Amino acid sequence: MAGLKNILDEIEAGIGDTPSVSAWLCNKYIAASMLQKAIRRNEVERAMMAASALWRQDRRSFWRRLHVVALEDVGAASPDVVIKVLTAVSASSWRRRVGDERVAIYLTRLLCGAVKTRLADELFIQAEQSPGYNDLREKLSKADDDLLADYAAHENNPLIERAISLWCLAGTKKFPSDVMPGRVGSPDKVVKVLRGLDVPVDLIESCISVIGKTSWPLSIFTPLIWQEIRKQPKPLYTFYDPIPVAPEVEGIPLYAADMFTRTGQASFRQLQKAVSQLKQFTVRQIGLGLFYLEGRRIDKALTSEVLNDFRQQGEITDVESAGLCLPEYLGLRELLTENMEVLDDIRCKQLQRSLNEEEQ
Repeated sequence: MAGLKNILDEIEAGIGDTPSVSAWLCNKYIAASMLQKAIRRNEVERAMMAASALWRQDRRSFWRRLHVVALEDVGAASPDVVIKVLTAVSASSWRRRVGDERVAIYLTRLLCGAVKTRLADELFIQAEQSPGYNDLREKLSKADDDLLADYAAHENNPLIERAISLWCLAGTKKFPSDVMPGRVGSPDKVVKVLRGLDVPVDLIESCISVIGKTSWPLSIFTPLIWQEIRKQPKPLYTFYDPIPVAPEVEGIPLYAADMFTRTGQASFRQLQKAVSQLKQFTVRQIGLGLFYLEGRRIDKALTSEVLNDFRQQGEITDVESAGLCLPEYLGLRELLTENMEVLDDIRCKQLQRSLNEEEQ
């Protein structure tokens, strides 16, 4: 165990002469979207500028977003990086002493360069949404705490079932869900389970330190994922994805206009008017299709045959929960691919309009 002070000392030593960054004039929602996707793609300059833009507008939102990115997009593929980010997130007085923005930019660079896995998000989707676990979710929601704790603690139990057990133990008051059955949880017992796992102590403690900072259970899933990766029967490898540079408007890549921004949603509605075949889909479905085409791409992913199958099942579960059967989803992806130039032209105009409004 490196210990809190040693981890912070290591971060401080690594910061060195962190360059100053000019922040864009864009709203914080565009900045947050751009930050996460630029980190996934290892687009360092874009990520740093988005980080500075978000940090200067809303520091709490920045640190909340950065720790979610660490868990959702990097996770157990690069535990040392995750430990540093989560430890710094929980050390606000230390950040003020060292320089909050300098720490923010440094950690953003670390996340960009890390080998990544989106297993935490894929696990979250399947644990919450997969129809195959409906009966188990209902059963475990009524189980006593000791049974849930014991089941979640055993490394040989299936990963999704362990995650559901731990989520039920934490309770839906702690981690709300429209799908998980309601249950009053025992978060202190979750902490006890995590500390009993055969997982590096620094990873456990850093995950525990951010449990209360979001309504997502990614922090309690990450130690389970670390164990799952360690016991993979076939060799892990790093898959490198040569991602082309995205078109941009005044430095803002078009992928920042996604389904979580007003600019992105307006773009999708306009695309529906331009492409009549897309009128059968909702704006959310179009946004989800675009997410899997461009938004979730990462530059280097830790994977294996088993983990790749898990990723594909997560995608299928996600689109089915949005009301799409697989043939409909494949048809949507094809339409989006065929009309990407149309969408990009729309997003260019929508982003330019948004930037002009920011300047006024």
